[in-house]
Amino acid sequence: MQINCSPFDEKFSIKGKSIKENSSKVEIEFKGNYYLINVDNGIFVNNKTDKKCDFLILNCDQSKVSYIELKGRNLADAAGQILNTHLILKNELKNFNIYEAIIVVRFVDKNELDSAKYIKLKRTFNKTNIKIKSRVYVYN
Repeated sequence: MQINCSPFDEKFSIKGKSIKENSSKVEIEFKGNYYLINVDNGIFVNNKTDKKCDFLILNCDQSKVSYIELKGRNLADAAGQILNTHLILKNELKNFNIYEAIIVVRFVDKNELDSAKYIKLKRTFNKTNIKIKSRVYVYN
């Protein structure tokens, strides 16, 4: 039996084991209890002004939230979108203990690792909880 750890309406959950956007992809191989939530075109479909990340994975077994941004380019913008989503959803996700940022881009520009947005993301999430991958990330 799956325990519901999601504070969001079930209609925002995505069924399936992979998500793809901007030539970037996340494949989910996690076997435990989780929810994949559509953020940008789901829980915030009526909010087009704030920049938000694309998806969340709510890992109920580990009490972990993974903010996911799939980009073609621009690591700094991805970091900003994750930070903004974290600020907006902080109260709804207060029962989770671990926060993780997953950024999947086609191309990683090493200069963007020095951007103000990325530095702020490192301070907020801790460097060990930030995953940057080129093209495909496997969540397990």
